[in-house]
Amino acid sequence: KLQIPERFLLFVGDRTPYKNFKRFMETFAQIHEQDKTLFAIYTGSKLKKDEQDMLIGMGIFEYTIHIKASDQALSELYSRALLFVYPSLYEGFGIPILEAYACHCPVALSNTSCFPEIAGDAALLVDPYSIESIRNGVMKLIKNHHYRDDLIKRGLENIERFKLPVIVKCYMDLYTKLEREN
Repeated sequence: KLQIPERFLLFVGDRTPYKNFKRFMETFAQIHEQDKTLFAIYTGSKLKKDEQDMLIGMGIFEYTIHIKASDQALSELYSRALLFVYPSLYEGFGIPILEAYACHCPVALSNTSCFPEIAGDAALLVDPYSIESIRNGVMKLIKNHHYRDDLIKRGLENIERFKLPVIVKCYMDLYTKLEREN
């Protein structure tokens, strides 16, 4: 069992610019102003010097925690997080969304790229270019327990679409349709 704070937001993945880590942390800094008990946990590689300086400059460095997470640790992080925030500007698919669903973790994610299609109605969508949008979405999920519970329930339902038998059937249906058209 990880020794981590009780209340935290989770950011998963590396911190290349398209992952939008800086906006996530700018958002966290604003939220932390109102809620000093809240932490941010992020995975991936350790902070670079400029990233550490950025967090120190924002006054939130001591409220952020880096964890190089194994699959088991990642599962625990999703399970214990207040929510998973995924403000990435684009992704090829977005596996962490499904990981969060499987661990009963509510999700706030970008309204761009493939995310709306993957998430369906099981996530709160935010504008990843707007700190205000990300902040408002995160605050809504923190404050509204009924909404959080509803998103968790929807996430568990949504993940069923991505189970192997369902995917195989979709591909078989597509192949059959293409064969008929040719």
